[in-house]
Amino acid sequence: MDEPLLPPIYAGTSSLVYVRLHGRGSPAWYGYLYSDVELAEWAGRVRGSRRTRGLLR
Repeated sequence: MDEPLLPPIYAGTSSLVYVRLHGRGSPAWYGYLYSDVELAEWAGRVRGSRRTRGLLR
């Protein structure tokens, strides 16, 4: 999970990875636009997983 009040959390414990990206901007979390570099960081974390699903709000 990625949100502004906590450090990014990645805990892969199964073949399915579910990623929630809420934004890093404060106070309007959900209006945040992730950069290509930030998305590439998450892509590196989930690469190799059998199934990946994501939610960007």
